[in-house]
Amino acid sequence: MYMEEKYGEDETQHPVGDINLWERSQGEKRRLFGIGSSDRNFILTGTPSSSVGSTPSHAAFEQSKQEVRELRSHIVELQSQFDTQKEQMREAMREEIREEREKMKEDMRTEMQLQMAQIMKQMGIHGNHPPT
Repeated sequence: MYMEEKYGEDETQHPVGDINLWERSQGEKRRLFGIGSSDRNFILTGTPSSSVGSTPSHAAFEQSKQEVRELRSHIVELQSQFDTQKEQMREAMREEIREEREKMKEDMRTEMQLQMAQIMKQMGIHGNHPPT
């Protein structure tokens, strides 16, 4: 009767999930379809009437947001540490290359001096004074 009042006689035009109309037609009965005191909204629409158990509480949501902020902060901190370590590694490599280059120069200088001394010896030139 209530459905006809609100939606007309054509039952195909009657909506399935009109909770208020359903409750009005049932009166103060607490039983639906023989199920007892079940969630009426869930029975009619498949959607719970409250968010209990289906979505996180505000406190849990805020805690999750805080955890995300902390993780992002930690990522920034780790990136900064990584960048610092990378720059330190580059500088250490540059220094090692400089030292190796200096060692090679010194080794080449020593080798050239030995070869020059041999050449001078073969030519009969002894000592550090020019030939006369």
